[in-house]
Amino acid sequence: MRKRPIPACAAALLLLAAAHLPAQRDNESVASELMYVGTGTSGASHGIYAYRFHPGTGVADFLGLEAATPNPTFLVVARNWRTLYGVNEGGGIHDAEGNKVSAFRIDAHNGQLKLLNRVSSAGIGPCDLALAHKARFLLVSNCGSGSVALLPILPDGSLAQAASVVQHHGSSINLQRQLGPHAHGLAVSLDDRYAFVADLGIDRIFVHPIDLHTLSFSAGSESTGVTPGGGVRHLAFNANGRFLYSIDELDSTLTEFRYATGRLDKISTQLALPNGAQLQLGGSEIAFDSSGRFLYVSIRGNQNKIGVYSIDPHSGLPRPLQFISSEGKTPRNFALDLSDRWLAVANQNSHSIVWLKRDVTSGRLQSFHKHDNQVDSPMCIVFIPSQ
Repeated sequence: MRKRPIPACAAALLLLAAAHLPAQRDNESVASELMYVGTGTSGASHGIYAYRFHPGTGVADFLGLEAATPNPTFLVVARNWRTLYGVNEGGGIHDAEGNKVSAFRIDAHNGQLKLLNRVSSAGIGPCDLALAHKARFLLVSNCGSGSVALLPILPDGSLAQAASVVQHHGSSINLQRQLGPHAHGLAVSLDDRYAFVADLGIDRIFVHPIDLHTLSFSAGSESTGVTPGGGVRHLAFNANGRFLYSIDELDSTLTEFRYATGRLDKISTQLALPNGAQLQLGGSEIAFDSSGRFLYVSIRGNQNKIGVYSIDPHSGLPRPLQFISSEGKTPRNFALDLSDRWLAVANQNSHSIVWLKRDVTSGRLQSFHKHDNQVDSPMCIVFIPSQ
C-alpha cells in the first residue's frame, strides 16, 4: 500500500449519501462546497478526509484528514448540515473499535470535524445509515449479523444507544454469500413511519413499522422478494415517495416497486448493464438527482461503470440513457454535488476519486478529471455547503 502524507486539519467538505438527500439542492447559488470522504482504514487511510469543491470550475482542493476514526465506510449528513454520521465497520464480535456509529459536529467554515460521541451499532459489520425526514432518529444496518437498529438523535446531534433492534432470519440460494441474513441498504418513508431494509443474504426487502411516539421500531409482517440469488444491496425512493428502486449486488439487477402505506409491489426488473452484457456481479450504489427525473447506479466487478436512467414521471419506469466508465476500479459509492452539475465517484480499489460533469437537462455524464494518490480506499462521499 502506497505511503501518503497526511496534511493537518484544514477547511473541508461533505458528501451526500446516495439515496438520502439532506436538503433540496439549489443549482444556482452554491459557491463552494465541502466534500467528506469515508474510507477503509486497513491500509494507508486513517478516517474521514475532505475536499473543498468549486462547482463553477470543477476544481477540488484536497484538505486532508478531518477525523481519525476506524473504517468510516458509509456516511450521512444531518438535514441541517450540522452533524456528520459515519459507521465504524467492524470485523467481528470482539472488534473493540468497530461495530459502532460515530457522530461529528461540522464546522462549515473550516470543515473540521469534532467527535460528539460513538455508540454501538447493536450488531456486527455496520454498513449503511438512513436518517428520518422529520423525526430525530438514525437507522443503521449490520451486514455481518443481519440486524437493524434505531438510534435516537439527541438535541445536540449526538446519538443515544439503540432504542430497538430487529434481527432478520433466513438464507438464499448462493452458498458462498447467502447462508444467513445480511441487512444492507436502508430507506425511510417520507412520513417516517416505515423502515425499508434490503437484506442481501435473504433476497428480500423488509418493511418494518416505526413508532414515532417511542422512537422505536419492530419486525413487520411485510416483505418483498427480489431475484433469487440477486443479493439486493441498496435502495432509493423517488422524490414523491411513490416508487422505490433497488440494485442487486450479485446479479446487477435494477428493480422498481410501487409503494403505498407500508406495502411494496414489484413493477419491473432489468439488468443494470450495457446492452449485450451477461448477468454478472457488481451492483453497488443507487441515487436520484434532486429533480427526481434521473436515476444513477454504480456497477463494480468487470464493468466499473456508472449507469444513467431517465424516469417516466407517471409509471416510474427507468429507461437506460448511458453507461460511462467510472475511470477506476470498484466504484463503491458516488454522490451528486449540491449544484447537481457534478457526480463524484469513490473508486475503492484504484484509490481514486473521479469527477464526472453532468448535464442537468439530459442527465448525461462526461469525463472531467480524476484525483489519485490522495485518499486510500475511498468508500463513501457526501457534500455540504461551505460557509
